[in-house]
Amino acid sequence: METRKTRKTMKSERFKKAWKLAKKASVKFGGSSREYFAEALRAVWAEEKAAKAAKTNKTNKSNKSNKSNKSNKSNKTNKTNK
Repeated sequence: METRKTRKTMKSERFKKAWKLAKKASVKFGGSSREYFAEALRAVWAEEKAAKAAKTNKTNKSNKSNKSNKSNKSNKTNKTNK
């Protein structure tokens, strides 16, 4: 069972990840990690959003296939009953 995280915890993790990315960028490209933080935060947010969308699409596809399988089964039984 997956444990639910609070919004505060999620925000904290998001910011920590963004700071790590910003620090890596400052080492690679020079300058201060503060300069890269905003873009890093956008990147982390986009990554999470894409992962959530992929998870939602996967769930929707499996629900649709389950519904179509059920409808196909019911159509087959209706045809055999006639």
